Amino acid sequence: MKRTLFIAGALVALAFLFVGCGPSDSHFKAVKNSIFQGNKSLNTNVELSLGVVPIWIAGTVASVIDEPEVKEASQYIDHISRIDLGVYELQDSLKGRFKETSQRVQSSMKEHGFEPMGLVYEKNESVGIYIPTTLEESARQAFVVVMEQKQVVLVRVRGDFEKLFKAVYHNHRHELPILQQVLKEEVVL
Repeated sequence: MKRTLFIAGALVALAFLFVGCGPSDSHFKAVKNSIFQGNKSLNTNVELSLGVVPIWIAGTVASVIDEPEVKEASQYIDHISRIDLGVYELQDSLKGRFKETSQRVQSSMKEHGFEPMGLVYEKNESVGIYIPTTLEESARQAFVVVMEQKQVVLVRVRGDFEKLFKAVYHNHRHELPILQQVLKEEVVL
């Protein structure tokens, strides 16, 4: 009986790995560990990595759903190649320690070659979007760190961001008339 359960478990694990779903890689875990260094009260709710196959399946399903927002999302999914996701619950609240924790996140991201592209702070929440410091890598991946009082979410997205941003611009350029004018003008230095 134990042997059968072991074989079944191994087959399920191999199936997940085959379709591109499995544990996050060492770089993602290194970033997580440096952010939460010394925090013994960290519970991992979810930590996984989605590869090409599950992302392709999501894009395919989204493309056949007859909702404009979902069809638009399927255009963006086409340019994503990997998603690493971690959802962590803290037993000790971050309330009153957001500034300290945010500084630790920023220094950890800098240590791993990422710089902030956008940071948003509210009363007991913060969101940070980090991109690699090298121009070549910045078009391929981004980290998003969301912190609430008792929960932290880390997401690393890899893909072709240049094509992704072009798709977003194509779909929303009518909402940005000033940007259109700027892009039409030739800048001479």
